Amino acid sequence: MFIYRATLVFLLSFSTLSLFAQSNGQIKAKVVDASGPLALANILLLEDNEGNKKVKTAVTDSNGFFLLKVPLGSYILQISNLGYEDYRHEAIVLTSQQRTYDLGEVLLLERNTLLEAVTITSKKPLIEQKADRLVMNVENSILAEGNTAMEVLERAPGVMVDNDGNLSLRGKQGVTVLLNGKQTYLSQKDLTNLLRGTSSASISAIEVINAKGLAAR
Repeated sequence: MFIYRATLVFLLSFSTLSLFAQSNGQIKAKVVDASGPLALANILLLEDNEGNKKVKTAVTDSNGFFLLKVPLGSYILQISNLGYEDYRHEAIVLTSQQRTYDLGEVLLLERNTLLEAVTITSKKPLIEQKADRLVMNVENSILAEGNTAMEVLERAPGVMVDNDGNLSLRGKQGVTVLLNGKQTYLSQKDLTNLLRGTSSASISAIEVINAKGLAAR
């Protein structure tokens, strides 16, 4: 009798998991530019309704691929990356008849900026991938002038900022922000006001650290 009951519970649980899996779908694509696969592009999925609520975020892997597993429904997909025009795809509908939406290759176009003059200097690359962190060198870059610290953060790979200024890193909330190596201990509202009131000209670099969050210096 004991064995029969244990088996019955397992079968019921398995059936529930199967029903749950059947109510989900997936959205996938490969993001490229003119040179090939584009890694660390920011992926943002929104509900396709009046509120456009954020559903999920991700970044492309080293081969430019991403895959989002979400409930069946209608969505809007946005893709962004530093130096490229933003991409937006609307009316992505997942149904019980079409559970997978494959966009194939998505080409991001480089953003053209008109310059009054060109000066050639030796400088650090805009993005540096190190062993324990990703570094975005803001100083002397196209982001150094005319932006706020919050606007620069919005362009950092893996970082998402919602309408209220809340930060998430690779889709996870509770991001810790360090300024010059020290934790801010500010409320979310005060931190948002600080970042929106700080000029990008005062930022040397932004470091995205998986273990700690975001560090600016």
